Amino acid sequence: TATPYAAESPEGQSNAVSLSVGTSNAKHFVAAKEAALTAADPFAFAVYAKYIGVRYIRLKITDVSHTEISGATFDMVNSTVEDLVGVTARFATTVNGYPRLVISGVTASSGNYRAAVYFLDDSKNETWTGSNQVGQLYEATLEVRTQPSSLIPRSGASIIRDRERITISDSILFGGEGYLYAEVMASEPETSATFPSISISNGAIDNRVFFYYDSDGVLRPTIRLNNTEQMPAVYSNVGFDRFHKVLINYHHKNYFATVDGAVLGFNDD
Repeated sequence: TATPYAAESPEGQSNAVSLSVGTSNAKHFVAAKEAALTAADPFAFAVYAKYIGVRYIRLKITDVSHTEISGATFDMVNSTVEDLVGVTARFATTVNGYPRLVISGVTASSGNYRAAVYFLDDSKNETWTGSNQVGQLYEATLEVRTQPSSLIPRSGASIIRDRERITISDSILFGGEGYLYAEVMASEPETSATFPSISISNGAIDNRVFFYYDSDGVLRPTIRLNNTEQMPAVYSNVGFDRFHKVLINYHHKNYFATVDGAVLGFNDD
């Protein structure tokens, strides 16, 4: 039995779904409506789940008749993943007692699919007789991308949006040639110590390309290499009321940066 708006969600509001496993000998699951996917499309299925009484949860991609195509089982006690079929899987950020369960893969063929969440018994059986065990789920998403988007909190939530992450194949940031381009508009920072930013790095804070808004409404694209700021460019008075086009292009240690077509800084050594 699924009861919406019955439990506190990761946002701190009463808008999570509470599910009770009934006493019938059956499969206990919830599934989304059909979604059309194209062959070779990447997909990411994610849901926030809180452990109360159901230890094992299986995320699946199925056909329209609920036959499994791919999936993974999550151990909510040990925070481990097992029985992977055609996907990678992980526990992502935990918010307010809800870890985010994520499976990612590539669609084998074009067609209609369903994303589903199955509650398993302690022996990981799908068909079992429950005794009113309870689970809580929130914000299930199926996206055509390699990783799910971060949760966008609703108005009045007690949390902020988590940062988005991407992966680039060149692990050495300045080992080749590339560019960072985005059209950005940000909310005004609440304090001088917090600010919206976008950054690409090799995992270390001292090697990165990034730009950010400071508390004065100044958009600052810059590059750091070996913990040294290479491009202390500043673009003032951009405002928070519209999108701005930001481009940083680099080739080894050479670079240039523009905002709305205006060149802010460059190095052509």
